[in-house]
Amino acid sequence: MPSEAEAEAAAAVELLQAGGGIDAMAAAVRAVSLDGACAAAHAAKGRAAFSLDEWDTAAAAFDRAAELDAEGARTHRTWARRARAEADEEERLEREASGAAAGRSSSGGAAACVPAGTGAAAVAATPSEAAAAAAPKPKAVALPSSFRVEWYQTMNQVVVSILARGLKQEQVHVELDEREAEVSIDLGEEAEPFVWRRALFADIVPEKCKCGVFASKVELKLEKATVAQWADVERVGNAPAPVLQPANYSSEQPDRPRYPSSSKKDFRDWDKLEAQVIKEEENEKPEGDAALQKLFQDIYKNASDDTRRAMNKSFQESNGTTLSTNWAEIGSKFTEGQAPEGMELKKYEQ
Repeated sequence: MPSEAEAEAAAAVELLQAGGGIDAMAAAVRAVSLDGACAAAHAAKGRAAFSLDEWDTAAAAFDRAAELDAEGARTHRTWARRARAEADEEERLEREASGAAAGRSSSGGAAACVPAGTGAAAVAATPSEAAAAAAPKPKAVALPSSFRVEWYQTMNQVVVSILARGLKQEQVHVELDEREAEVSIDLGEEAEPFVWRRALFADIVPEKCKCGVFASKVELKLEKATVAQWADVERVGNAPAPVLQPANYSSEQPDRPRYPSSSKKDFRDWDKLEAQVIKEEENEKPEGDAALQKLFQDIYKNASDDTRRAMNKSFQESNGTTLSTNWAEIGSKFTEGQAPEGMELKKYEQ
């Protein structure tokens, strides 16, 4: 019977197949919190993160799954490589988009998260930016006045994603204090700025928060001041936030948090992705002992029942020194052990 963590991980995979990436992440995070040594939980978290374009989170989750699951390690490592490749490609596109601006940081397109009151938008302009501001500006391209916002959480963080494509770093301004967060996006002279402002459900640590401007979204990672599960990202009214139980509170598991955008579908073709991962595994060329092990696995996988019986019988009876695929030859007799050349076979005596 599967454990509670394994059942939650399986639920995460089902949600993912149905297109519920946000709910899948919630279930996967819950699975990991139930059992941090469950490989299936970390693998589910990796796939959910992959569906949300959270490449670093996905790679780390698959790395952990590979550590915990020796049998499926190759598959997990392949997924981790794919996540890192996606991250590299996203970073490359960001560098290309921002490469014309002199002195602009190229470290993943990160925009600074600045505590409220310090003037996140009032950063002094460089000479090149001042010159650009003085030059005639082209007519602004029409942009939507609002963007879809999604969020999910771990016990330590709340991750808010504003799904806006093609933004530049200087268009995004962030202000934070312990109880409030604001992200404003400058859409040009002919459009009102987009503003996402929330009184937060509980306290955060502004100096540990991070904000990134990526090819397809703006991502805000809010570091929780208390390790706990939030019932929502927003505090309703002026009432004080309820007392939160720490992560190791064991009398009862908290309810799954609400995700306002969890009904949105993720139409990623998981069958196609699975096929690509399998193909990458088949094309991978292991070396040394791994290559020998793969050879035996391939022979066994494609062998007849008699060949498999011969392999199992000869390997077990010879204590791993002989491997035969001929059942007609060894089926009716005991398989003697054979020492490698230059060595002597001795029986173990207790």
